[in-house]
Amino acid sequence: MFGQLIFGFGKERIGMAARHVENLALFVFTVCTVFNFLNPISHQKNELVIVNNVKTYSDLHYLAENVKFENLKYERSGSQRKFEPVEKVRTYNVLKPSFKSVLVCILLRGGDIQTNPGPVCIQRHSQTPTKSSDEHYQCFSKKGMHFIHLNARSLLPKISELRYLANKTTAAIISVTETWLDSSVTNSEIKIEGYSIVRRDRNRHGGGVCTYIHERYAFTTKEIEQTNTEEESIWVEIHLPKTKPIIVGTCYRPPNQGKFVELFERTLSQLRSDCEIIILGDFNICFNKKTNPMYKAYDVVLRMFDLKQIIKEPTRITTEACSLLDHILCNNTEKIVQSGTITVGLSDHYLTYCTRKISRGHFKDHNQVKIRSLKSYSQDALHHELLIADWSKCLQATCVNEAWTGFKDVFMKVVDSVAPVKEIRL
Repeated sequence: MFGQLIFGFGKERIGMAARHVENLALFVFTVCTVFNFLNPISHQKNELVIVNNVKTYSDLHYLAENVKFENLKYERSGSQRKFEPVEKVRTYNVLKPSFKSVLVCILLRGGDIQTNPGPVCIQRHSQTPTKSSDEHYQCFSKKGMHFIHLNARSLLPKISELRYLANKTTAAIISVTETWLDSSVTNSEIKIEGYSIVRRDRNRHGGGVCTYIHERYAFTTKEIEQTNTEEESIWVEIHLPKTKPIIVGTCYRPPNQGKFVELFERTLSQLRSDCEIIILGDFNICFNKKTNPMYKAYDVVLRMFDLKQIIKEPTRITTEACSLLDHILCNNTEKIVQSGTITVGLSDHYLTYCTRKISRGHFKDHNQVKIRSLKSYSQDALHHELLIADWSKCLQATCVNEAWTGFKDVFMKVVDSVAPVKEIRL
């Protein structure tokens, strides 16, 4: 133990000494550079000046401007050079000082200037806070399927960063919104090694979505009947062994799209209700503004299809507001082991992610399914519950959508009372 303490203390002292030597070297270099900048090469009478390190024409040009010869005779005989009279000898190395080198020295003396700076990635995730810049991908070391969403705001010029991100995370799904692509951009230009790509473009000025699927997962593209060309979404089914497909959606809602909730509900109604669903995207609906009419309608649709929004931190922070605009929606949160946000610096939105656990199948295991119990059900009981139900929320509604929402809420409560949901083992 004592030896370890001394060794640790010695390393600390060595590190301090090294920093002092580095600072001293920078200081000396700065002083010498400034001195050479202010004092060009010169010589006195009867003194021999020998100049080394003359390599280029610019060096000769520098000497012609800065070295002044007075009362000095020069003779050349073959390869011999004679200077008469000679009483002293001084030797110079060519050093062409510049104000730029002085500024570089001053910057390096600051101590916090990096010679090759890069983007700083700060992890913002609900399970483990970031301790250093090297740990912002630590969350992806957890076993499972990683799902990532990023609002790119023009994918093509940032494809190198996205490839690096895919390499570090080995995500199963990478959903990208606001790709800003059109048919002039080929798949090879935005290809990520080891991934297949499915895309839906708008134009080079905004919108567009694409989904990258890792090659170790089999998938099929799910065709959704879209009655409106403004819908920007992609749906794929991930096929895992001995389980039902996982439906993965990538969605983008433009800020000025007022009919999004209606279109989104129509799309969700076309998905299989017995499959696991994970939807990632930029919905431009702040999930923290509970009083917003758009949020209220959106929340009704999520509850209707048993979807839960699992991102809790803001995904876009400006000087004016902190907004939770990028959502991850799941209908089976029990299989999600972690979720959160990460700042990657590719746009003004944070990266959102979640990890779904993968349970290895075992033989002779029983499956649990949910069904409605009809043990206490009767037509008279259903008729009675419908008669005594409070339909005021539906009858007093001021618009059709509000009346429909009120009717569904009341009706489903009646159905749950006469035919409750229960789990059975197969």
